[in-house]
Amino acid sequence: MTLVEVVVAFGLFAVMATAVLAVLGAAIATTIDDKARLTAVNLATREIEIVRDAFNDMNPTRARGPAFAEALQGTNRNPLAGGVDGDPYEVDGVPYTVELEARWVSVGSAESDRGSACDDADADTNDDAEDELPYLHVTANVTWPALGDRPPVTVDTLMTPELQWSGTSHIALRVIDAAGQGQQGVTVTASSHAAPTTAARYTDSSGCVTIPVEPGRWTVSASHPGFSTPAGEPTAQVDITVERNELAGETVEYGMPATITAALGWHPGYAPADAVLALPITLGHSALQPIGAGVTCLDEPADPDDAPRWPCQRTGDTRTISGLWPYPSGYALWLGGCEDGSPTSTGVSVIASADGSGPPPVLTLGAVEVHAAPGTTITATHAADRLCTAPTTVELGQTVPEEEGEADPTADPTADPTADPTADPTADPTAESTEEPTQEPTTTGGVLRTSLPYGVWTIGGTEVIVGPGEPTTVVLP
Repeated sequence: MTLVEVVVAFGLFAVMATAVLAVLGAAIATTIDDKARLTAVNLATREIEIVRDAFNDMNPTRARGPAFAEALQGTNRNPLAGGVDGDPYEVDGVPYTVELEARWVSVGSAESDRGSACDDADADTNDDAEDELPYLHVTANVTWPALGDRPPVTVDTLMTPELQWSGTSHIALRVIDAAGQGQQGVTVTASSHAAPTTAARYTDSSGCVTIPVEPGRWTVSASHPGFSTPAGEPTAQVDITVERNELAGETVEYGMPATITAALGWHPGYAPADAVLALPITLGHSALQPIGAGVTCLDEPADPDDAPRWPCQRTGDTRTISGLWPYPSGYALWLGGCEDGSPTSTGVSVIASADGSGPPPVLTLGAVEVHAAPGTTITATHAADRLCTAPTTVELGQTVPEEEGEADPTADPTADPTADPTADPTADPTAESTEEPTQEPTTTGGVLRTSLPYGVWTIGGTEVIVGPGEPTTVVLP
């Protein structure tokens, strides 16, 4: 064999050896990666089983709502023997990071094509004991340094609550706001009428909650800080009767109340009396029978222990009403607690948005001008109707002397008050007058210019209609 042949042989051997080593290296790397992946799967499965043990815990005090799911969230929450909470799990010298996610999913949500338990449950018509409940979706993601930017190893599962407990029924309650959207995280408590038994859960993202109960009649209450019902109650309650192995439910409206700020307005020169400013504001809405409800406004904030249904604070000419259910259509507002001041009677509609959008509404009063002897105390009385169940009498003030030639509050403010309206405008103002000098103005009576809410009022025995536009004039003997 020549030297050239030896060199060629060694070259071929080197090429073949390199290829073999590359294959062996790839096989070893694959084996290591497969081993790491198998370890990752085992770690993820371990996390899932730990959650399953907690989920199947029969302890009645364990929360099943958002609090339960939130308690499971985190990274490296269940360390191996000798490990530290939060540190990577080390197996065969490889550090693994395990991230656990858990969330409640209602059947019928984005992750399902079925109707939710609250959709299926009907306290009056439900005859199906197979209705499904919300379930817990648990996901464990595992990564390690050699994984690089490849996707993590993922293991997930679904856990269904204890629907099929022998002899046990379920209550399904959906909590929605004024717009019909589910309210998450609301505490729902069921109390038995037959025994001192209670059970509490939390609503999920769709506003639905299910509670395992014994057959019978239950009072179900929903509570959340700051929330109220359309009636202004801080807690929503409903009674539900549940048969054995039945899923029965209801829907309640419960959410964050709204606040409306309104201002009072009147014609210049016709300021209302304090008694008029103290009259209640009426909230008009079809849900408030017969057509609305009056709200009395106070100068000081209401006592929380004795607060009215809708607290209203008076600040100057502004009225702020809180605790209102935010109906999308808003509220009609008018001053005074009587029906004939409503938009239906007056044709003047002031709508306040319950979401606080837009400028504050202005409640304009009707101008009233009363003529009587100077110093006469003037009162106005409104008869009772469906809203103001008793007559309302307010003191408007006293008439003040009215002099002849007194300026009309509606007259041109730039006009000369001393000018003779019958004089010849072309006459020489320096010419000597042949007329007798005029006497000083004398008082002929008294006048009171003020304002009242729209409606029918009796002033000094005279019944008048107060409304928008020109002042309503009353002449008393």
